[in-house]
Amino acid sequence: MMASFNLLRDPWIPCVSLGGDEHELGIQDVCLLSQEHASIRGDSPIEAVAIMRLIIAILHRVFGPKSSKAWQKMWEQGQFSETKLKAYLKMVADKFDLFDSANPFYQVPSLDLEKYGSPTSRLCLELSSGNNATLFDHSHEDRPCALSPAEAARRLVTYQAFTPSGLVTYEKGKNEDKSADAGLLSNCAVITARGHNLFSTFMLNLAVYNPTDDLPIRSKTTDSPSWEQTQKTRAKDRKPLGYLDALTWQSRRIKLGWKESDTGIVVDRVAIMKGHQLPDNVSLYDCETMVAFLENTKAKPGQDPRPPLRFREARSLWRDSVALLQTIGQRGRAVKMLDHINDLLVQGYLPDSFVLSLAANGLCNARVGKIAFWRDESIPLPLSYLQEEAAVNALAIALQDSEKVASALHYAGSQIGAYATTGRAWSQLAGPSKNVARSCGDSIAVERCYWPKLNTAFDQLVIALAADKEEIDGQVVFGQATLPEWRSTIVRRARLAFGEAVSGLDQTARTLKAVAHGSRILSNGLSALENVWELRGGGA
Repeated sequence: MMASFNLLRDPWIPCVSLGGDEHELGIQDVCLLSQEHASIRGDSPIEAVAIMRLIIAILHRVFGPKSSKAWQKMWEQGQFSETKLKAYLKMVADKFDLFDSANPFYQVPSLDLEKYGSPTSRLCLELSSGNNATLFDHSHEDRPCALSPAEAARRLVTYQAFTPSGLVTYEKGKNEDKSADAGLLSNCAVITARGHNLFSTFMLNLAVYNPTDDLPIRSKTTDSPSWEQTQKTRAKDRKPLGYLDALTWQSRRIKLGWKESDTGIVVDRVAIMKGHQLPDNVSLYDCETMVAFLENTKAKPGQDPRPPLRFREARSLWRDSVALLQTIGQRGRAVKMLDHINDLLVQGYLPDSFVLSLAANGLCNARVGKIAFWRDESIPLPLSYLQEEAAVNALAIALQDSEKVASALHYAGSQIGAYATTGRAWSQLAGPSKNVARSCGDSIAVERCYWPKLNTAFDQLVIALAADKEEIDGQVVFGQATLPEWRSTIVRRARLAFGEAVSGLDQTARTLKAVAHGSRILSNGLSALENVWELRGGGA
């Protein structure tokens, strides 16, 4: 029996209509009906991102656009040209069949499944497999899962982009390294702009693409997506040919195994081996547009001097939101895709009042090869932040103030731990007694009660701060009213967080005395901050 599942026409991408209905579509229908749908919804926080990047590569290949003017023309049409899209997809249709014997999509057909095959749980980043933690599912390797062709397609696309680094299966006798680098997006906070429908989302992330002018990244004129390349994926270091190559980067050689079942064709085996790797002298910074980068001035030999901004456990990305907007002179580089959106704003193709929603998705590795946690966040972004440095500075001040309040909370928690365990102040402790006090203070989790209380308030701050603009003594100032309101909010939420954190403590005399000490220390710390803010005044 010959199996066939073509990603262009067969349904495999979960989409949500503008009316809220959810159904699966093939790539062609996702593009042609994008104006009728709100979003792509994956089985995990990163799946929708991986699928979106695949479709963006197709759209670039078909439409360019080679200039902002060409982009505007597409934007005003409100939908993608059916004639152009279908002509290209017809030409490459044989490259998108998941089970094609000669050119299976995103796979290397020569891999030996009999010798190197393993359960499909290896392909599912959210399942427990090898040394991965179980994140969303409780399947295990001793209970191998069988995937439908649609599920396998989603897993395959996601795995190529987000696979963690670590040891991999290798072909014996070919002198291959057992260790493989991560997929390009692993351990990154991947930022995408979201519009009012799927068409506008695609367009906002569809930068001007012109390899001749190295847009949006340095490219060769031979730049092409993986399915157009004649060279098969190999365990070899190489530079991306350009943007389309990077969007469809094959970090692993993969071969899917399938069988017939009562429900039809299922994928039950997979071989996974090392694929393309970036050379040591090429950084992700050189080929990625949807990630912000920091500048590590203390990088040691072998370390990346411009590491990607990544998620941190127990820390929402909005606390690092200024890094998404910064320039190299300010310690890193903003998300390059925002340059494209800023150009559209400057040229009048987007209105000044346009408010982006930035989606941040990614996974984070606790150590090599081990996935620790996933993240799915969103941040509103009025476009004035792309135009006004003073607005970004005001936002930075607001974030700094919230961190100072968090430090006051942390200090109060440390003092509670010190008094509860020893009856003495933190400054009087040393050695083992200080470690015990620190552990006690950390367990009270005052800060962890504080930050979640600011999530909604921060979204409101970002919108209000962008509108709170005036000119004072010839200088543009943001936040005259908004920053004082934010400071009142974070102080109020800090007091609430402190009360919530200590409410569950035991009622012994020593603990009650420790809480009283901590409460006084917090009040003194917050009062000191309020005095500084009063002297500073509003605005930035």
